[in-house]
Amino acid sequence: MAQIKSKKYLTKSRHMTGLDCPKKLWLTVHEPMPYVDAPEGSPMAVGIEIGQKAWELFPGGVYVDDKPWEHQAAVARTKDLMNKTDAPAIFEGAFEYDGVRIRADILERLADGSWGLHEVKSTGSVKPSHHYDIAVQVHVLKGSGINLSSYGLLHIDTSYVRRKKGIDWDKLFMRADLTDDLNEILDETPGLIAENHRVLAKRKPPEVEPFKKCGDCDYWDKCTADKPDDWVIQVPGVGDATYEKMKGYGIEAISDIGDDYPLSPMQVIACQAIMSGQEYISTDLGKALKKYALPAYYLDFETFFPAIPLYPGTKPYQTLAFQWSLHHVNRSGKVTHQEFLATGDVDPRREFTESLIHALGLNKQPVIVYSGYEKTTLEALAKLFPDLEGPIVGIIGRLKDLLKVTINHIYHPGFYGSFSLKSVTPVLVPSLSYADLEGVSEGLGASASFEAIASGKLNDDQGTEALRRGLLDYCELDTLALVEDHCAGVLYSN
Repeated sequence: MAQIKSKKYLTKSRHMTGLDCPKKLWLTVHEPMPYVDAPEGSPMAVGIEIGQKAWELFPGGVYVDDKPWEHQAAVARTKDLMNKTDAPAIFEGAFEYDGVRIRADILERLADGSWGLHEVKSTGSVKPSHHYDIAVQVHVLKGSGINLSSYGLLHIDTSYVRRKKGIDWDKLFMRADLTDDLNEILDETPGLIAENHRVLAKRKPPEVEPFKKCGDCDYWDKCTADKPDDWVIQVPGVGDATYEKMKGYGIEAISDIGDDYPLSPMQVIACQAIMSGQEYISTDLGKALKKYALPAYYLDFETFFPAIPLYPGTKPYQTLAFQWSLHHVNRSGKVTHQEFLATGDVDPRREFTESLIHALGLNKQPVIVYSGYEKTTLEALAKLFPDLEGPIVGIIGRLKDLLKVTINHIYHPGFYGSFSLKSVTPVLVPSLSYADLEGVSEGLGASASFEAIASGKLNDDQGTEALRRGLLDYCELDTLALVEDHCAGVLYSN
């Protein structure tokens, strides 16, 4: 276990982490993960970009560009700028008070000589957590002797529509004044900071119960290492609320569940499969698969939702379809493949739709998908393009969802509580693996990759063509997985 040799400081992000999970706060400071730059198009990179775009609202502002590890230099630079009257705003100003270091997104010099704090977020509204985020900054700023008279949030206006002339930054951002809304939280903040300091001073991390919501945490494996092999969290439908209820009954493992504890039929099946180590196959699986008979198409979409709209007529976070993959299997089992990937230099939805209509034709062969996402996307496209509504509605009428069959008729212990394609395929078809993909291996990664391409932030040296190849390979694997999962289901039913 790490040795605590000196008092560790808090930052705004560490403070917020501690409010969410004190164990993660301790681990972040004492057992940090290797630093990795935010990839282009990732949520972190988008947040950084939006923070910088907000500077457009404060012409003449000055950026404190000292690195995070150059904190004292940044503090000195900030103080110097504040003492000068020709800096109307300061971006990323550095301060320290009460053992907390912050970099304020935007400090605006007001006419009366006081200052206004503007925190910038990439969200479309003010979230409860933002109140605590701003409160700790206000605490540090006022403790540092800053005459702070207002504070609030700059966030994205999701109703904003981009025009042909480009982005109007004043209209993209909404201002939320929180000066009169944080009094109670400001009263709590010194105690919250003190508690986080107490956590950091411990010789080992505090015990915190992991939940499903923690699944994306870098420390998930560490925090779940002592959980039983039949941990109830792997049962379908056992979310955080249900798990907490089960814990109240002394249930942590499936083997702890008594006969009188209410479970759904699917949960009973899953528990039996997990405990026996044997997959469950419904006797009705063959009947359920009859409407999926060959010949058939297998379809998957990829979409992205840029926070800063890239095309005229689009809004922030609007879902834009940019890629499809389509496998076809004829009656004799011959497999063919078609695909589409937009260039990204124009709104991709028209070309996406027309190419898909052409590929699927007007026949009645089923179009097999995995979830309702393709249907939702096509319905939106039918509204967007009234002249294409007829053939789009025709495609919608042919959609058959293989996910519903999987949920109702198959369960394998290897699913680990998830029916996602990436959980099901390696179990049903061990020869197929997403781990072998290079560059793009999951849906959010696909969205971020295409946004990086479409926004023009990449050049040939950064492997644009390789990224496009990664997108094509990823989407093709999704529909190939559908083909193979369908075949596996037919074999199971025989």
